[in-house]
Amino acid sequence: MVRVVPVAAIDVQGRSVARGRALGPEEEAELLVEIPVGVTVFPDELYPAPRSWAEKAYPKLIHFNKVDEGGHFAAWEQPQILSDEIRATFRSLR
Repeated sequence: MVRVVPVAAIDVQGRSVARGRALGPEEEAELLVEIPVGVTVFPDELYPAPRSWAEKAYPKLIHFNKVDEGGHFAAWEQPQILSDEIRATFRSLR
């Protein structure tokens, strides 16, 4: 089953509580996702992920595509494009 789950952490003043920090090589290696992954870049996303980042973060990247429409809320904005991208990602695993 594939689910699209937006996750955010907001404090009582409405600010994001996410914090970034530099990771050591051991910590970074622990974060690698070792299952097949597909990345779709929507043009109106807050941070469009470059392919080089996706390849580094996801060693088993099986699908990468940039589409012409949609943004951060792609499931609501462009459900057909999102559905097509999910299908394209996992088509090779049939």
